[in-house]
Amino acid sequence: SFVTGDAPVYGLTTGLGHRATLALDPTEREAFQRRIVLGRAVAVGEDLPTEIVRAAMLIRASCIAAGGSGASVAIPDLLVAMLDGGVHPIVGDTASIASADLGILASAALPLIGLGEVEVAGERLDAAAGLARIGREPIALSGRDGLALCSSNAVSAGTAALAVHDAFVLFDSACAAAALSLEAFVANLSPFDDRTLRARPSAGQVAVGARITALLAGSPLFTPGVARRVQDPISFRCTPPVFGAALAALEHARAAVEVELAAASDNPLVLVDDGEMLSTGNFHSAALALALEGACLGLAQLGWLVSQRVQRFLDPAASGLPGSLSPIGGDRAGLGVLGLPLTQIHAELRHLALPAALDTPAVAAGIEDHAGGALLPARKLARMVDRLHRVVAVELVVASQALDLRAPADVAPLVRDLRDRVRETVAYLDDDRPLGAEVERLAGRVATGEFAVRR
Repeated sequence: SFVTGDAPVYGLTTGLGHRATLALDPTEREAFQRRIVLGRAVAVGEDLPTEIVRAAMLIRASCIAAGGSGASVAIPDLLVAMLDGGVHPIVGDTASIASADLGILASAALPLIGLGEVEVAGERLDAAAGLARIGREPIALSGRDGLALCSSNAVSAGTAALAVHDAFVLFDSACAAAALSLEAFVANLSPFDDRTLRARPSAGQVAVGARITALLAGSPLFTPGVARRVQDPISFRCTPPVFGAALAALEHARAAVEVELAAASDNPLVLVDDGEMLSTGNFHSAALALALEGACLGLAQLGWLVSQRVQRFLDPAASGLPGSLSPIGGDRAGLGVLGLPLTQIHAELRHLALPAALDTPAVAAGIEDHAGGALLPARKLARMVDRLHRVVAVELVVASQALDLRAPADVAPLVRDLRDRVRETVAYLDDDRPLGAEVERLAGRVATGEFAVRR
């Protein structure tokens, strides 16, 4: 077999990285797999969130089970048992080398061999005690086990998968908030007409236009002559192309994540039927990183558009309503102060939209001289989604206030329902009051997907 043979096989009969030319004595190969984990468990920083640890464990177990890794059956078996029993490695969030989440995954692998710490139902335990809680014992590594546990982008892929999922929930919420804003602004819906949208054959904008017009079903805005303007500000009438571009970017990111979740990315790749082990570059995450960068840019554009739409509501010349949407006026701040958090979030979104995947220096004495760097864009995307929950919450508050001030005789049923749900957390503003805590609670509801309405 390759394990006991003399043929040079990376990480099995040879060393790793710039030590790949070093031949391992056959008597040392099993111990070497353990040393791979011990010598690379250098994760530092804050503890990875449990949901990301679980995602990485599941991805690694799934990809090993799919074949190609050459790992022992004991590894995915124990990983699944730990997932089922709620036993999660406690691991720092910093030690990825961008071509693999090497140091983080090595640290996460320690509990499988009885080292390190785990979290069980909120309790911090040493690994052996945590495994005992589910009736399991540490395993001994052999074959290619140590390398299979460490040399993977499972943390990057797990972070990306969760971030992309949350981004789609956010996107659905943003579409619902846009429908509420259009109704409250008494907007012109001609830019949402299917004939208008198909004149520029972009699948994203056509899909967004159809979704928002469905959300507005029953609205008087569809009646000719109801709209206040022949042409609204870009932040209203260009919702389909901007949201459509964001949707296309998110769909591209989702497709890239799905590739990673189904990939045999081990190096070397074990081809059992052919009796071969081949060196590969399948671990490289450039495609995932680029797709995530695009998603970040798409969400930054979306957030910018929403922020500007909010500002148009606060301007009486644009909205036709009292300044800052205060029914009293005079020295009242009204909802104008909600522009303050939006200003800071917009600046942060612009920063997060800058590319991060290129910031990966060469390591391993220049052998690993290029990397995809997907972890940073995945974390950026997650951060952007978190900040955009607040942006959408602000739009819901402002549009609800505008709708109540305008008090139309009839509105789309879904729009009325959205406004009523906003009012469960943020009451109508009749005079100045602290709004921060209320908006934050509403943002929490946005994050759970409560406003992610689809039609």
